[in-house]
Amino acid sequence: MPFKYLSLLFAALFLHQSGFAQKKQIVAVGFYNLENYYDTINDPNVNDDEFTPDGANAYTPEVFKKKVENLLDVITIMGTEQTPDGMALFRCS
Repeated sequence: MPFKYLSLLFAALFLHQSGFAQKKQIVAVGFYNLENYYDTINDPNVNDDEFTPDGANAYTPEVFKKKVENLLDVITIMGTEQTPDGMALFRCS
């Protein structure tokens, strides 16, 4: 099928779909840096020594649980100022 016919087909589909759109939908996208998201188990292949119970931060299972709860609170409310449903898409980097 020649390119001009494909272009006409896509344009017709776009116009058809946009004709039915009566209200705009806002979609929230979130990004959160989890660079220091370590559990309390020492992994010899990861530089996580300070995040173990014997490390500099005395990172106990209780501390880890609290961190997970805090992250959950923050991630849950992300995007709710723009849309009551919150984020539709989330990416950790």
